[in-house]
Amino acid sequence: MRKGCRGWRIGFLLAGLGLVLGVVIGCGGKPKGPAVRARGRILMNGKPLVVSPQHREVGIGYVRVEFYRLGPDGKPQDPPEGMVVDEEGYFELMDRIPPGKYRIAVYHYDPDDKLGGRFDKDHSPIVREVTGKEDLVIDLANP
Repeated sequence: MRKGCRGWRIGFLLAGLGLVLGVVIGCGGKPKGPAVRARGRILMNGKPLVVSPQHREVGIGYVRVEFYRLGPDGKPQDPPEGMVVDEEGYFELMDRIPPGKYRIAVYHYDPDDKLGGRFDKDHSPIVREVTGKEDLVIDLANP
């Protein structure tokens, strides 16, 4: 009888482990459904944000853009999608994202955030509908 109990426990343990792995693997990754490319340009008064060459070369100077998908309550839902902006201000997210409304955060590290947190994830006034049909042009002087 002890062998039967041990077999039952092992079977129960394996079934539980399979369930946990299924949930973890099945719930990860991008949401199912339509997805679009988010790309565009970040400017200040019509010009790209400038980063000191010495800071850019060592990786402590860069401009970063992050997209936070907004839920019906206006609060961010998903982890952000983001990337470093090139020297001309252009960006294109590596992964496609679901179409919808996003808060867009912008950071200008040279090496500290030269924007003073005005456009970080909690304070950014930039909210755009992302459809993937057109490039986003965001001028921080008139967000």
